[in-house]
Amino acid sequence: MVVTALCARASYCQAWKTKLSEELTKYGHRNWIVVADSAYPLQVPPGIETILADADQLTVVREVITDLAEARHVRAIVYTDSELSFVPEQDAKGVGAYREGLAKLLYPKTLIRLCHMSRSCKSSIRLARASRS
Repeated sequence: MVVTALCARASYCQAWKTKLSEELTKYGHRNWIVVADSAYPLQVPPGIETILADADQLTVVREVITDLAEARHVRAIVYTDSELSFVPEQDAKGVGAYREGLAKLLYPKTLIRLCHMSRSCKSSIRLARASRS
């Protein structure tokens, strides 16, 4: 399930909380819930469902974490994109507040930070940061 925040058509995405609660009862250890922003590419292979949410991303994360905490049969393993920590405020206004809000929502969970790009992305990010200095 992919829950995409910031839905453009409110009528289509009003029931995202209900859908999340209903689907969560069917999930097991091999199911994923991805909370992504509206720039996330639409996933259409069989077995992947995209649900648009009429809420900001931190609200959606809060709801997903709350529902998972209440579920007895599954637990959250939280992955975040490692590039998020390298995005400067001047390139994405509000990213610092977003990172802080996300950290508060997810504490004390262990976060697994993954690079969504190639294996060399960490060195590329370091080079990019160094070139800005």
